[in-house]
Amino acid sequence: MADATVMEDHPPSEQENKRDFIRVLVFVVLTIGIGAIINAVFGLKTNYLYKGELHLNTSDVGTLNLILGIPCYVQPFIGAWTDVFAVFGYHRRSYYLAGKLAGAAAMLGLAATERFHNLMTVQQHHYAIVVCLMLFIAAGGILRTVIFNAIVVALGNRTGRFGQLQALMSLIPI
Repeated sequence: MADATVMEDHPPSEQENKRDFIRVLVFVVLTIGIGAIINAVFGLKTNYLYKGELHLNTSDVGTLNLILGIPCYVQPFIGAWTDVFAVFGYHRRSYYLAGKLAGAAAMLGLAATERFHNLMTVQQHHYAIVVCLMLFIAAGGILRTVIFNAIVVALGNRTGRFGQLQALMSLIPI
């Protein structure tokens, strides 16, 4: 069954709301915990990549971050797209998984370029490849963020616990 909103004859029971709230709470906590670990390692590696391998100065890193912010600018359109078009019968699950896979594939691509760089003793990473891979990572992150926010808002409004979930979401670094 698709996770689109379905009109039911009866509203969800208090027990169903509590179960769904706990599921989303676990999802939020796991997202925060795993995301913190990944971002810590990824942040250190990207700083090394920018400064040590690509030899970017501060203004170059700023320019790169502006380019990598492009997926943020199209975030409302991504949200509308995911609400209108279902993939494999789902509006949220398949897009969340696609965002995870896009980010993971791009991170593996960055790791492969690093490995290739070390094996071939190339003088410098190819800037365009790094930018494209980083854009895929950012796009996957924005797709996951859109779906994550949609899940929290839908459940928070239905259960009346949006404030609690919003307070918990404030722990997630953007």
